[in-house]
Amino acid sequence: MRTNYALVDTMCGPVAPGRFADYDPASRCTVSKGTATRYFGLPEDISREVTDAGFRILDTTMEQDEGHGTMIVQARKPEPG
Repeated sequence: MRTNYALVDTMCGPVAPGRFADYDPASRCTVSKGTATRYFGLPEDISREVTDAGFRILDTTMEQDEGHGTMIVQARKPEPG
């Protein structure tokens, strides 16, 4: 069954300096033993990724934590035709 609804719940940046010891600001990732383990996209980049995938954003909620944020996006793809 195909779905045309997306729910994105993700950590996002910017990340405060010193928040994560293994955070690399150039890649916006935490890195462990040379492997990226978390990506902290900027809210506008995450929104653009959702719309570039053909979804229309219905609602966005931002929650700010100490040093980074959480972004929740609800989106729907238009019905064909």
